[in-house]
Amino acid sequence: MENIYRRVLANYCELLSVGMGIAPPYTVALGAIGLQETHVGLNNGVDGPIHTDSLHLRMVLNDLSKAAQESVVKEFVDGLLDLAGVTRA
Repeated sequence: MENIYRRVLANYCELLSVGMGIAPPYTVALGAIGLQETHVGLNNGVDGPIHTDSLHLRMVLNDLSKAAQESVVKEFVDGLLDLAGVTRA
């Protein structure tokens, strides 16, 4: 799932910057719905269930570097893991 969010964010940034010629900053919104009672698999284990139905994150991306994009995705995924009671090692 994390890889999908990375690819979509990279495509979004490329479309805006290269395809449309729009310079940053960009407001990006990442989210997931239908989470309630789902479990998270990480490190060969399964944790959860998640007790809330959705997670939304809205951030301003000033820098289009891979590291900046990765930071946004990491913050979102860490929030999702937190809902399942998991801390990334």
